[in-house]
Amino acid sequence: MAGIRPWLRATDVTLPRALLSLALLGCDVAPAAAAPSAAEVVRAWSDGLAEVAVYDAQLRRYGETRSYKEVQILVKERFDRRRMVKTDHAGTRPGEEFAVLKSVRLLHFTTGIYDYHQSLNYFAPLLRGPLEGKPLGPVKEAFAIGEHPAKMTLSSFEWCGSFFSEWLAAEGVLTERSFSYFDGEADAQRSLAPTKGAPWVAEDGWPIWSRGLAGYGAAGAGKRMAVRVLSSTLQARFEHQPVHWVDGFLTLRPGDDRDVVTLEVGDARTWTIEVDRSPFRRILSWHTTHGWTGRLVKNQRRAYWGESAEKDAHLRKELGL
Repeated sequence: MAGIRPWLRATDVTLPRALLSLALLGCDVAPAAAAPSAAEVVRAWSDGLAEVAVYDAQLRRYGETRSYKEVQILVKERFDRRRMVKTDHAGTRPGEEFAVLKSVRLLHFTTGIYDYHQSLNYFAPLLRGPLEGKPLGPVKEAFAIGEHPAKMTLSSFEWCGSFFSEWLAAEGVLTERSFSYFDGEADAQRSLAPTKGAPWVAEDGWPIWSRGLAGYGAAGAGKRMAVRVLSSTLQARFEHQPVHWVDGFLTLRPGDDRDVVTLEVGDARTWTIEVDRSPFRRILSWHTTHGWTGRLVKNQRRAYWGESAEKDAHLRKELGL
């Protein structure tokens, strides 16, 4: 990949105006208790651990409600800016890596006799910018979350077949490569150019931008901010339709111990997401007008990648799995 975005390739990055200042959340929009400051958020997400969250969830498939356990992972990682993958050479290639906040959603649900396995991955770049008067590096101390993804992927398989898609942001253009078992889809590549001058968000990025770390807050608390929405890759998979642009609105409503974020995706659906006001900005619940819901069961911070032995299997019970 020749390059992902000009502001990701730069050695000294300034923050786009569309970004929500974390300091703003700490000062202006909370009517009662103060939200975490930028510095608190930096310290929280730089502890070397991942957030492992389990939700009691439901979605609609084939006209019926399906209940399942959804696992969400959120972790700060280093990314190789040329290959757009996690780097295994941390700190050894100056200028060739940047920091991301990675969100992984794992869905496993049944439809009658057969089941679905799906994984949504969203990579938000961490940008360099001023914090308390000090310049920050792009990896160790980056604090602002890019308002757009550097990369998104969806993998889906069930008894009928499998599907994989990858979206990359390159020079301001979003490019998708997809590989499908299904007739009429097969292998494909296409590009979408964002609307010039209009803020936009990816619907699949809600586990990150709903935490108050990206551009929706520019409209101010309680106000509807008009945005272009890149529709969900998962919803597109269910409908066997391409991802597309939709006119929408984002709204932030602060509360004493939680904030409520709303995303209106045209006339198709509306997301309502509750986020707590701890430095980790944990997602407490979500529901949509098209029948998708989730309620937090367990949230832990742990280095799960080191817990793969048989003796660690009991930890699944701690998580409610």
